[in-house]
Amino acid sequence: QAEPYLRESLEGRIRVLGPDHPETLKSLNNLGAVLFHQGKLDEAENCFREALEVRRRVLGENHASTLSSVNNLAGVLLLQGKLNEAENCYRHALEIGRRINGKDHPHTFIFLDNLGRVLVRQDKLTEAEPYIVESVQGHQRVFGGDHPSTLKSMELLGELFLERGQFPDAENYFRMVLQGLR
Repeated sequence: QAEPYLRESLEGRIRVLGPDHPETLKSLNNLGAVLFHQGKLDEAENCFREALEVRRRVLGENHASTLSSVNNLAGVLLLQGKLNEAENCYRHALEIGRRINGKDHPHTFIFLDNLGRVLVRQDKLTEAEPYIVESVQGHQRVFGGDHPSTLKSMELLGELFLERGQFPDAENYFRMVLQGLR
């Protein structure tokens, strides 16, 4: 139900504010998110690519909104199975995110998890582990062991161990996650 309203909002903002205005880009990004959640991945990719291109030009590479667009694009690429391109986006987001936000910023943790996730999907398990471990440790340090974001990272680490066939380690993490959720 939201899609037609978002399209109308986007058209109005383009007409009144112009295609490069931050509010117009926010509408474009929001439309991409709705399309993403509807499974209209090609349309979502187009929205995210356009928003990223304009944000890079208007706001610069190091702006939080630009990083958000990189992350959004990578997410849709991941679901489309374009894993190498998704990995490159996540690496880029992590590199810039660490530089501008620091190692203990929630967005840095998101970028670490996302990069770890795409590496696991590519069966690059050894390469994925340090990113996921860094995220788990950062989450625990900043938010504590029972925070939902910490538990989500711990679950990802459990999935990594499961993929490796390290069943006792996977079970240990899954039990900690379950206990935290309870």
